[in-house]
Amino acid sequence: MKKILVTILVVAVLASALVFTASASEYDLAAAQLNELGLFRGTDAGFELGRAPTRAEAVTMLVRFLGLEEESQSGEYAHPFTDVPAWADDAVAIAFEKGYTTGVTETTFNPGGACSAQMYVTFVLRALGYSDDSVGTTLWAEAIEFGKQIGVVDDIILFGTFLRGNMTAVSFLALSVAPADGEFETLLEKLVDDGAVAADKAAPVLALFDLIDEFNEVSSKTATETNIAMSMVMEMEMTYMGESMPALMYIDMAMVVDGNDIKLAMVMEASMLGEETVMEIYMADGYVYINAEGEKMKLPLGDSMGIQLDDFIAMADMSEMADMSEYPLYMIKSVTKDSEGGLTVYTVELSGGSMTALIEQVFAMLGGSLGLDSFGVISLGDFVTAFHVDAGGDLKKLDMLMDMSMEVEGETIHVLVAAEAEIIAMGGDVSVSYPDDLDTYIDFAELMAAAMGDAA
Repeated sequence: MKKILVTILVVAVLASALVFTASASEYDLAAAQLNELGLFRGTDAGFELGRAPTRAEAVTMLVRFLGLEEESQSGEYAHPFTDVPAWADDAVAIAFEKGYTTGVTETTFNPGGACSAQMYVTFVLRALGYSDDSVGTTLWAEAIEFGKQIGVVDDIILFGTFLRGNMTAVSFLALSVAPADGEFETLLEKLVDDGAVAADKAAPVLALFDLIDEFNEVSSKTATETNIAMSMVMEMEMTYMGESMPALMYIDMAMVVDGNDIKLAMVMEASMLGEETVMEIYMADGYVYINAEGEKMKLPLGDSMGIQLDDFIAMADMSEMADMSEYPLYMIKSVTKDSEGGLTVYTVELSGGSMTALIEQVFAMLGGSLGLDSFGVISLGDFVTAFHVDAGGDLKKLDMLMDMSMEVEGETIHVLVAAEAEIIAMGGDVSVSYPDDLDTYIDFAELMAAAMGDAA
């Protein structure tokens, strides 16, 4: 629920016919963290996160990531493959003898072949000590699902082409996972014990892991909640061609989802460019009812904003998105914990690139049914959210600060958004109230027919 609430706030600002373009930038943070720990170096051309990795590169990165690079150069390891280049020979040899990788045949490794997500996740799982016995079948066949289960990969990483950036994200996630033997709580602790990572460099990363675990634990009870009532204030400052255009929006909303039955009541008051606008939106019995300052109409949900009913249900059904209820480690720049007004406040700073990837994935999950037309490219800056929770872990307030820029027809639009959402109720305490005159709202098709008649 935490992530979905933030997504609602973002979509409220960004649902303006923009298409998000994926890049490797969402994994810059993971690459930098691994580099700081001495577990990733990149190439002569830099990290090259936007390039697809080869099998030889993947194994070389795995060996360095596991702190085995120096040991691999001892000359004590060998492999049977005849096609491995000299620069990858030591890495392939130690990975082969330790059982992390195999060839494509008994004598060939195919070092220049593309490394898929399934391949790299399999390498990492084997390095963590998992085997065919861990899944009851071949680890290769179950690598992705088992990797999701223990937390070394997720749907965002799997979205699109598997690049070097995705590979760094898998590696960084693996640092927080316990090796199969249970001797250490995280792989990073094992690497410190092995002497592969300096303790002083690992300390802030381990502290980050602990605080994120605490944050996720105290707020997990809201992760799959479908019913919510909230009041939100959103301020937006848009700059275009030297002109500043402030906007202010108030939103009161209550939503209850019970299977395919969605009930929604929302009132929006907006002020922009000297204009005041009030709009009421209700959802009941598969229809959307809109009252735009006295002009009342209704239309089937499947015809509203291009969203199909099944898509809206899927988007609203938090139980289907439970695996997205926590922010992946590679998205998080920092987490702090404070107290305010009797509530515990967790402030999470996310990288803009990874937030862009999240929003793009949410749209993609709807199969493109939002009907967005591309006329610009959006770039999100770093994204800060503050979650205010009570002693029982219930979310009471959510703050957000975000900046973004858009390139539209050669001009740059910069937008700064600040929003505060007060959670009025969740779960069984939420109720949706409708006005008494919904039966008087005119069908949109009838309005259009009447308008066409008048025009004739």
